[in-house]
Parts: sequence; C-alpha cells; structure tokens
Amino acid sequence: TAGQTGTDDDCGTRARFNFDVVNSMAIDAKNNIYFPDNLNNKIRRIDANGCVSTYAGPLSNDAGWANGVSLDGVLPPDVRFRNPTGVALVDVSSTVQGSNNINDVYVSDTGNNQIRKIDSYGAVTNLVAVAEPGAIVKGAVDLFVVDMLNKAIDRVTLSNPSVVSEVDPTVALASPQGLAVDPFSNILYVTDALRQVVVQVNEDTGAAVVISGTLDQTGSADGAALIAKFDQPSGIYFHKTSLADLTGNFYIADNYNNTVRKIDTRGNVTTVAGLASVSGNTDGASAVALLNDPEHVAVDRAGNLYVADSGNSSIRKVSVSGAVSTLISTGLSYAQGVAVDAAGNLYIADTGSHKIKKFSNGVLSDFAGSGLVGSDDALVGTAASFSAPSALAVYQDGGNTLVYVADTGNGLVRRIDANGAIGHPALPLTPAATCMSSICRV
Repeated sequence: TAGQTGTDDDCGTRARFNFDVVNSMAIDAKNNIYFPDNLNNKIRRIDANGCVSTYAGPLSNDAGWANGVSLDGVLPPDVRFRNPTGVALVDVSSTVQGSNNINDVYVSDTGNNQIRKIDSYGAVTNLVAVAEPGAIVKGAVDLFVVDMLNKAIDRVTLSNPSVVSEVDPTVALASPQGLAVDPFSNILYVTDALRQVVVQVNEDTGAAVVISGTLDQTGSADGAALIAKFDQPSGIYFHKTSLADLTGNFYIADNYNNTVRKIDTRGNVTTVAGLASVSGNTDGASAVALLNDPEHVAVDRAGNLYVADSGNSSIRKVSVSGAVSTLISTGLSYAQGVAVDAAGNLYIADTGSHKIKKFSNGVLSDFAGSGLVGSDDALVGTAASFSAPSALAVYQDGGNTLVYVADTGNGLVRRIDANGAIGHPALPLTPAATCMSSICRV
C-alpha cells in the first residue's frame, strides 16, 4: 500500500514492504516478480495474481549474514541478508527432468559485500564477494554486477564461481547507469553518466573497451568510437530481433543534449533526433528537428523510434528513413514514458495527468487512470488512480498484452492487463529508482 511500510505477505494492497533502493529485479516465465525488499532484509516474490510472499530472509527482519537450507519448500527463519538491492534469475530447467520455469535466484547482498545464491531447492549460499554490489543482470552465460564501491562492472562466473572486473582500469567508471545485454552476440553495454562514455564488454572473452564517447569530456559530436561525445548518457534501448538481424542498433537518451543517439554495430554514433543543446519543437529531418527533454525511447518491429518528448508534452516518431514527426501533440501533460506492443500500439505514461494513455490506429485514448491522484487499483481502467507515472514496460503473455507501470508518486509498480484491470504485482519503488531499465525477463 502506498505510503505504508511493513512486512506483511498478502495479496494486492494488503501486502506491505519497506525499502528505499531497488537496483534490479527479475521476472520469470510465469510472470512472477522477484525483488529485494532491502530495509526488511528480505527477497520477496509477487506472483501473477498479485500475491506477495517472502522468498528468502528472516522472520524478524534483522540484518545479518547467515545461510540455510529450506525444508519442504519452507525457508529457514535464520537466513540473513543485509540491505540486498539487486536480483537476477538463471533458468536451470534443463537440469531438472520433466520441469520448466525452474530458476536459481542470485542476490546482490550489498551490506555484506556478497553475491548470494538461492538454488531451486531453497538452499541459500555465498557465491562470491563483490564490493557493494548493485544492479545485477544475467548475460548469456555469466552474471554481471555493478560494483558500486569500485565503480566497476564485474563478471561473476557461474561454472567456477569467481569475480573478474570487466572494465580495464584505464576505463575506470564514475557513475555506471544503464546496462543492456545483446543476447545474440554476448555483448554487454554500460553507460557512464559522469565519464560520458559507453563501455562494451564481451561476455566470452571479458574484453572491455570504451566504444563511444570521450572520457571525461562532454559534447555532442557524432562519429566513430572515441570521436563521439555525450552529455549525461543514461538509459539504453537495444533493438535486435534475431541472430540473423545484422543491424543490432541500440539507442541512448542523451539527456543534457536533448537528443536521441544511435550506435551501430561498428560503434559509429549518429544523432537520430534533436539538435544538440537546443530545445524546441520542430519536425523535419534529423538535422533540423528539435526535442525538449526527451526521457524514454521505444522501437517497434519495423525499426521506427518513438520518443517521449516530455518538455513538449508530445510523442515524436523517428521513421526508418530518419524523418522526425509529431505523432501526438495534444492530450498529453509531461509525458515521460513510452512503450510499444507487438501490434504497434503505443502506451504512454502521461506523468502530469496521472494517466496511462494508449495510441492505436491514430486515436489517443485514456487506457488507465482517472486523473485523480491515488493508488486505487480495485477498479478497472479509467476508474483506477495513479500518481505521476513515469515509465512503462510491455510484455506479451501469450496473446495478451501486459503493461507494467512505474507509478513513481506512489512508489509502486502496477500491472494493467488486456481488459484494463489493474493488478498488484504492485512493487513499491522509490521515485529516484531506475528499476524499469533493469527489469529482466528470463
């Protein structure tokens, strides 16, 4: 429940949480969400029906460092964590005959400087030591962890547990932000908002290099590799549909430049929308188009980009040919988030109006939220309430589209199903958290 802390395991708004940091969480194939309830020193799970359970951690909520083994699926009360802030899943179904959706859970136990493992039988063990581990993601084979103390990205091998820094000391990170994995080429990408670079890490060889940006220099120059410059690069959207898709481009919100940048497979950087350091509201070719505080980017199957141009309260479209147009110019109020489903429908987090909008077949409509500030999800669609929603993620569950919303003002993640029902995998988040960029599906 928004604004109420606690530890109660229950369904929907009856559940209680207590945390202020979520660096990463994970979603399994059955839409169960695993996340760190850091101030309660627990790992919690929200099932597809919105019911919350404690997956691991003490009954008392006391911090500590203790392992244990479950008995008949019940985790022992003496298992202890200390300020866990990140979770990743590894599917181990192939090792269990006749089973599917069997996962090992890996935890960034930040206060204990450990990566902990909860295996599919409930045994909690120490895996490796990492200094102040934060966001954790699963690559093709290994785990990757933000080492907050050393400002580095660490690889954690699973076959023979060990830690290797994935960033050369000459590329010391100052503020690692976005993490993205190319599952087809085993490449990890990291943005550093203070050092103004994008770092590429090869999962197979461990080689890490700056592929874009000039270390410690802000700017807006396009070009190859170290010629290009950024100004506060943060989130990354990777777009690759299959191994045969040779484009493999990814897109970066270059915040202070008011632009969207593209990095191709050769490392070349181009500005695909916006004019650096100039805010405005002008359509046209990429060289003349102007944006104002672009926040999020989504890409459809055809390769068209959609930009939540929040300062202009509009949604802009960047076609495959590079033409920038205003797709939606009215009916929005400081729209920050945008996502696109498999059918090409857009979902918009309209922060100022406290609503989720949907754009389909050229028509903008209210999808969820009454416009009144609140956290009521007992009602369907536009009868429900939000508070400053800021980001979205869309998942296809068979033939159904599920929309997950970062309801920032309420500190919640809400789920909207195809019928407009507001579910409560309602994961509380802090307004400053960037968890939506770290939601991982396995």
